[in-house]
Amino acid sequence: METNARKPRLLWANRYCLFDRSSGASLSAREMLKQLSKRGFDIKIVGATIFDSENGRKQIDDMIKGGIAEKKFIRLKDEELEHNLVCTKSHSSEEMAFNELGRLYNLYEETLRDFEPDIVWMYGGQFFDRIILEKAKNAGAKTVFYLVNANYKGHKWHEHVDKVITDTQATANMYKDRLGIDISAVGTFIDRKSFVATKHSRKNITFINPKPAKGSLLVAQVAFFLEDNRPDIQFEVVESRGVWAGNVEIITKQTGYKRSSLNNVLVTPTTTDMRPIYGRSRVILAPSLWWESGSRVLAEGLLNGIPAIVTNDGGSPEMVGPGGIKLGLPKVMHESPYSKLLPKEAVINLAKVVEKVFDDKKFYATLVAGAKKHANEKHDMAKNAEDLVEVMNTIVVRNLDSALQSS
Repeated sequence: METNARKPRLLWANRYCLFDRSSGASLSAREMLKQLSKRGFDIKIVGATIFDSENGRKQIDDMIKGGIAEKKFIRLKDEELEHNLVCTKSHSSEEMAFNELGRLYNLYEETLRDFEPDIVWMYGGQFFDRIILEKAKNAGAKTVFYLVNANYKGHKWHEHVDKVITDTQATANMYKDRLGIDISAVGTFIDRKSFVATKHSRKNITFINPKPAKGSLLVAQVAFFLEDNRPDIQFEVVESRGVWAGNVEIITKQTGYKRSSLNNVLVTPTTTDMRPIYGRSRVILAPSLWWESGSRVLAEGLLNGIPAIVTNDGGSPEMVGPGGIKLGLPKVMHESPYSKLLPKEAVINLAKVVEKVFDDKKFYATLVAGAKKHANEKHDMAKNAEDLVEVMNTIVVRNLDSALQSS
């Protein structure tokens, strides 16, 4: 009697490269696939060299000698995973050439036919992405969609989707209210050994990805105020998709002259290793103005025992729990293009919160304890992986049942 049952097969397929350091969704999806592979899933990955920003290519450029410009396909080993990627001249999905899309579709169609996956999983709601989902359904696979932002409207994007997965219950609830669909929240997926520092000096305010939607102008306002009033408090701004200098220029125009830098701000370029930055961090400042589903930065910080200051909006309060300070901002601040500035009184109040994190040792110790406790309860990858496996196994069983009924 045969006892070795076939492993459940999962095909990840979309245009985006999971080595993208500038995309939280890519980083999370890559780690989720690793966890599923370790727990008995047979995984294949089909994609392209598309990144959210040019900075996101750094890791893959370091891996491939001579670059990718003259190649059509590359295959990259990634621990237990293998990435089969179509090479593109541009990093931008909007500039992907028709012949590149054709190569990707052919690769996907070939893999779908030969691998015969139980599940096809992806993110992206554009026309090409919907073709991938429809093709999967026609081949008899169940389809799963990974959703970690608030950008999806209407019903076209999930027309061929069997299950939607997100990171926070806040996002699941928001889409239930907006579109009436049920979404499973499975948490964040962060490998501690890749993000937790061995030593902590706890000296800097850390702000990552300086874009207006992330609250960069608010951070610049506070940094400008503290440069004069508390020059001992150091900011570290880590550039990703956003660039810091323009934010400073916008704020300093109010003084009658332009500056591109502040004396109390250290600007760090995109990096593939965040551990030294977290090792210097006392608090994460993350005043996002758009809907933040489940910012990885917050979870990475809490896993390091670093508390956070966040806006009381989206999934951020859920992400930080007792390890964070939640800020309530006027509704107008949360409106695109996120260019409104805080009134002076609000800047002073926010600066006082920052000062308390540095000056009140008892208050800070309570935040650190809350951060560590919440990290172990909410952001433990092993616990979250079990929830993910349970969701995926349910989909696989449903698919096998459907196959038996139709045979």
